[in-house]
Amino acid sequence: APLASIDEEGAEESASNDGDDEAADSNNEGEPEAALPSVPSVRFAEDANEAADSNNEDSNAAVEFGESNKGEPEAALPSVPSVRFTEDDTDEDKLANEDETEEPTYRALCCARMRCRREIKEWEGERSRTNKCLSCLNVTLWVLISLGFIFFVIINIGAQQQANSTFTLLGPAQIKLYSGFRDGAVCAFDDRGPASNITTFANREAANAAGFKVLHCQPCGECSSWENLRIEWVTRNYLAAESARCAKKSLFGGGGAVTSCLEQPPIEFQDKCAKCWTRDILCTKKYCAFIFLQSQLINTVGNFNVKEGTITSAVCEEAHCELEDGPGSGKMGFVECSGATRRRMNIVSSIERPKWQQCLTVDVNYTELFGECCERPRDFYETAPKWQELDNMGLVWRDVY
Repeated sequence: APLASIDEEGAEESASNDGDDEAADSNNEGEPEAALPSVPSVRFAEDANEAADSNNEDSNAAVEFGESNKGEPEAALPSVPSVRFTEDDTDEDKLANEDETEEPTYRALCCARMRCRREIKEWEGERSRTNKCLSCLNVTLWVLISLGFIFFVIINIGAQQQANSTFTLLGPAQIKLYSGFRDGAVCAFDDRGPASNITTFANREAANAAGFKVLHCQPCGECSSWENLRIEWVTRNYLAAESARCAKKSLFGGGGAVTSCLEQPPIEFQDKCAKCWTRDILCTKKYCAFIFLQSQLINTVGNFNVKEGTITSAVCEEAHCELEDGPGSGKMGFVECSGATRRRMNIVSSIERPKWQQCLTVDVNYTELFGECCERPRDFYETAPKWQELDNMGLVWRDVY
C-alpha cells in the first residue's frame, strides 16, 4: 500500500509538469524565439528523478521568462561556450595517464632524492641513540660481509687463472729438467769430509774414474757446498714449511728479509745459496700468490704433495720458477742456480716427487755424512753443536757417531 501511494503521487506530479509545459508552449506560440544562452548540457543518466526535477525547473523558468518579455524585442544574449564534460573528462583522463607513464626528468629525480634525504635526516634526528648504533652496526656488518665475498671471488678467479697457467707450463718444464738428467753431468766430491773437493764431471763414470763420489745429478751450483748440502739433508722434513714462513716476510720486508730468514736457524743456508732460494720465493710469490691464498682459505697450505692433477703452491713453483726465473724470462731458474736440490740428491722430502725425477746414481749415504737429524726444527737446535764439532775436527757423522 505505501508503494502504491508513492506511485500515484509520482504520476500526478508528472501530469502537472506536462500541463505546465503545454501552457508554456501556448504562451510563446507565434512569437520569435529569444536567443537563450547555451547552457552546458549535463547528462546524469544514473539518477532519473534528479533529471526530471531539473527539466521541470527549466520549463517553469521558460514560462516566466516568456510572460515578462511579451511585446519587447528580444535581446541578443552573450553566447557561453558549451562544455562537454563527458568528452573533456575523457581527454583529461588520457592526458593524466600519459603524464603517469612519461619518464621523470633528471631534475625531478634529483629533487626527489633531496627530499628523501631531508626526510631521512629528520627521521634520524628523532631516533634514539640505541637505534642509531644498531643501524650503524648493521651497515658495518653488511659492508664487511660484502667485502669478504668480493675478496673470496677475486682469490678464486686469480687462483683458477694461475692453475691454468701451471697446467700449461708444468709438463714442458719437467721434461726439460728431468728427461735424461741421470745420464748427464754430475756433481761429485773426493770424500774428505768438510775439506772435500766438490766439482762437476761430465758423467758418473768420469767422476768415479777420478776417485770421486757422486753427490747429485747435473752440475754443481750455489748450494753444492758442504754446509749447504748438509742443510738440504737435515731440513728435508720441514724445509718446505720453514721456507714458506720466510716467504711471508717478503710482504713487508722484501727480498732482504727473506734472505736473512733463510740464513737463520733452523735453516742456515749460506749466502749465495740463500739468495737462490730468495729468488725462487719471490718468483713463486709473483706467479702463485693466489693459489697460496686460496690454500689459506681452505686450510690446505701444508699440503705439499705433488700428484697428478693436484695444484698446490709447490707444483705452481715448479712450473713457473724452477726452469726459468719466470716463464719466458730467459733468466737462470732455481734448479740451475742452486745445483743441489733434493730430487737431484735422491732425497725423499716432505714434498713427495715422482720416482722418475729422483737421481738414482748418487754414490753417497747422507745419513753417514750428516746423521739422521732432523724430524722437526727443535732437533736442529739440539744437533747443530755436534756438526760444529765435527767440522772443527774435519770429520763426518759416521766417524764419531
